[in-house]
Amino acid sequence: GDLLVLNNTKVIPSRLRGEKVKTGGKMELLLIEETGEQEWLAMLKPGKRAHPGTLIDLHNSEGNRTGTIVEVINKTEGGQYHVKFSEGISVLEELEKIGEIPLPPYIHRDQAPTSEDKERYQTVYSEFSGSVAAPTAGLHYTPELLKAIELKGVKIAYVTLHVGLGTFFSVKS
Repeated sequence: GDLLVLNNTKVIPSRLRGEKVKTGGKMELLLIEETGEQEWLAMLKPGKRAHPGTLIDLHNSEGNRTGTIVEVINKTEGGQYHVKFSEGISVLEELEKIGEIPLPPYIHRDQAPTSEDKERYQTVYSEFSGSVAAPTAGLHYTPELLKAIELKGVKIAYVTLHVGLGTFFSVKS
């Protein structure tokens, strides 16, 4: 009668790099959650230099401008930013082309995440895109282990719970 419930969310390559259109100052965006058509809640670095109306030209993995523009709309009370992508852009398609997997800060690297990280920082049963972090409790499962669990009579069910910004905060209550 055992049931194993697994979160089949998939991490999106939600870290973007670019530069401010007016000054050329480097910017980094971490998209957290889609809030409307072409609009996302994001963390910006350096945030102090991002004001409403700031335009950011996104870069590809080689550091070249892509022509995809993101505009800072406003800053929330929590310190995140509402940003809006250029009209006519499929944000998720653009993320697949130029986004990076947002590896957690405890994974130290000298270089940006690789295409290998895009596969390795997912559970083997990930299916539905939308998380900004992996449900790390499931990273150790392999297809072989899941099959062995099923052969023991354990049923497996899936839920989709996209991991958001809350995963980075301490529990307060």
